[in-house]
Amino acid sequence: MPRPVPVSITVRLPPDWDAVVMPATLGIRALGYFEERPRVRLGWIAAVGEVWIWPVPPGSGEPGWPAGSYLPACTPLTLRPPGDSRPEHPPRWIRRHDGEAHTHPVVLRALLTHLTTPVRHP
Repeated sequence: MPRPVPVSITVRLPPDWDAVVMPATLGIRALGYFEERPRVRLGWIAAVGEVWIWPVPPGSGEPGWPAGSYLPACTPLTLRPPGDSRPEHPPRWIRRHDGEAHTHPVVLRALLTHLTTPVRHP
């Protein structure tokens, strides 16, 4: 039986938030960090396939984000789940609640920089 043809999904970021995107493996590590520190603001998290999308406040794009991770408001984002993209892999919420949609950008940026910087050995 032939495999389904992969399908791209394009979403447009809302005008009231920028976003940080990352692979799910990195998102799981970052989420664990935030869950262990309940005083740090953790907002919503969406996912499409293996890509996690974290809303941050508009204008959070000053230099310092890991390359390719920061997207300004209203950016069209085309996502293609790795492997196949059958209907059982639709966009979904990893975390959504009635509170603040944005994750604290300074903490998220520092954490991503830490998690994506190779360790140098002397």
